[in-house]
Amino acid sequence: MSHFDSPASMSMHEEATGAVNRPMMGVFNNLVMFDQHAAQNSMGSIVPDLATGWSWNEEGTELTMPLRKGVRWHDGKPFTSRDVKCTWDLLTGRSAEKFRLNPRKTWYSNLEEVTTNGDYEVTFRLKRPQPSFPALPASGWSPVYPCHVSPRDMRASDRHWPVQIRRIPAERADPGRKEPGVLETGPPLSRRHRLQQRECHTEELIETARDESQDARRQARDDPPLDQQSMESEPEKRRRPVWDIEKKLIEDDVRPVLFHPRAAVCNQP
Repeated sequence: MSHFDSPASMSMHEEATGAVNRPMMGVFNNLVMFDQHAAQNSMGSIVPDLATGWSWNEEGTELTMPLRKGVRWHDGKPFTSRDVKCTWDLLTGRSAEKFRLNPRKTWYSNLEEVTTNGDYEVTFRLKRPQPSFPALPASGWSPVYPCHVSPRDMRASDRHWPVQIRRIPAERADPGRKEPGVLETGPPLSRRHRLQQRECHTEELIETARDESQDARRQARDDPPLDQQSMESEPEKRRRPVWDIEKKLIEDDVRPVLFHPRAAVCNQP
């Protein structure tokens, strides 16, 4: 049976395929989200959802979001800042309860903590400036979970079903908007690193892939251009580190892959 017909669970934070994202994004709400009327996602197209807005402190290390009042979960319990803190404590592994799987934990490696100011305000405290941080909670993979329901029950079974917020109605999309264009790629780049012997054992391939993956993660963590690009707030200055990274990738014979499906999905109609 296709996995789209039988997804592993209904818990978006514990899954990593569109088989869960597509049906469940219409069930839950984010703090913020990308404007569904815009043809292309960007930092400028982020709009409030359960949050009513957001603001940064002068250092760019604290993102504060006031929350909507009068919102309730489907079981009647009120939505408060505690739900937001519980969700991101689960994502960062700081809560007593744990997700069975946590594929997006690394998204929040720069998140120091989430604090609450009463029932209707939360603050994301970062270790260093990261102007692009709002794009993470705006993602289709970033719903708020109810604090009073365990991660086990959010996965759903015959007796337990996800508890979601009553959807906040959105305005109708502009019927005259244009669809985004199809991206085109240039000629393929050469690759120096190829297997010399086809008779390699599976265990050796797995070990090599594991070593390369660890090296890539270590380099991404320690790479100054990545940190520089993440902390820069001006769009023009953000482009330079990106081009430096792109140049290094080309020199290393890494071929870029562009994935641009034209099918409409719930997180991009």
